[in-house]
Amino acid sequence: IRSHIAPDLPSRSSQSNDSPTARSLLARVSLQILLLLSFAGTATAFSLILRVPLADWKDLLAFELVPRAGPDITLGVLLRSIAVLWIGLVLARWVRDLLQIALRDRMEQGSRYATRTLVHYTLVGLSVIAAISTLGIGVGQLGWFLTAAGVGIGFGLQEIISNFVAGLILFFERPVQVGDIVTVGEVEGDVTRITIRATEVRTRDGISIIIPNQRFITDNVINWSHGDQRTRLRIKVGVAYGSDVALVTKVLEDVASAHARVLARPRPEVNFLGFGESELSFELMAWLPRPDITMRRQTTTDLNRAVDASFRENAIQIPFPQRDLHLRSTVSPASEGVGELEEQKD
Repeated sequence: IRSHIAPDLPSRSSQSNDSPTARSLLARVSLQILLLLSFAGTATAFSLILRVPLADWKDLLAFELVPRAGPDITLGVLLRSIAVLWIGLVLARWVRDLLQIALRDRMEQGSRYATRTLVHYTLVGLSVIAAISTLGIGVGQLGWFLTAAGVGIGFGLQEIISNFVAGLILFFERPVQVGDIVTVGEVEGDVTRITIRATEVRTRDGISIIIPNQRFITDNVINWSHGDQRTRLRIKVGVAYGSDVALVTKVLEDVASAHARVLARPRPEVNFLGFGESELSFELMAWLPRPDITMRRQTTTDLNRAVDASFRENAIQIPFPQRDLHLRSTVSPASEGVGELEEQKD
């Protein structure tokens, strides 16, 4: 499926036919009808040129392809079934494009795409059923066939179906939209395209990663753009035992307040977390104006550098893990006895 919900993005997805115009749809329909008429005219011309009698065409179409009990599957029946399937697929595509045009100003883009896709797949399914029925297969046999096919698809294509259903949920509920900044597992970046099967996320390294839609439903997803645009930054700092807690708190607050990208309201906060194995643990919390991952990383780097410089100016030490080992030597009773025996021998 080449359709998507972001036709206006400057990417290769913007060149797809998700947003057909009435003129382009009319041109495509006219071309397909012209091709069909051309094929029929060509077949008739060859028949006249080769002077093939009508009876021979009837015998050819009545040729039995698959001998079986019940109605025979002849070449004519097979061609009729293929024609029904082709016409059904063409009509399904026309209806899908017509819905895109008709619903353009009446529904949101995600809901419009989901409705269009559901109608399209429903018409495709009906076309397949009609084509199979044209072969002379009864409703009961067709039901058993669909049941067996459903079981096979359920086991063999379980992941694909799960991603398809998850894609419909994403289109209707819109928890993630094109342009959002998301974190899915270890993947972090901007959502550039959402299709019925997968979502494309572009990382800060310029790499486009295709993520199955099922992960957006079953996994924990961080949407930095959802709700309040402000995000809080947390930086943990450890200082040596014996440091002035009040001075450390003031230095951290001043460093955060002096940064240009840190919001004044809510004001930066410093929490004294507790006593570590070799440090006094603090946490600096500051608010940023928007959920930009690059800005968060750059601000974190700037604050860490400023904290290090301020600690040096105020003689505040940042400890490193260290352990004191005390070695104690003892003389065992056995060794003392050996020493006494040696003295007696001497």
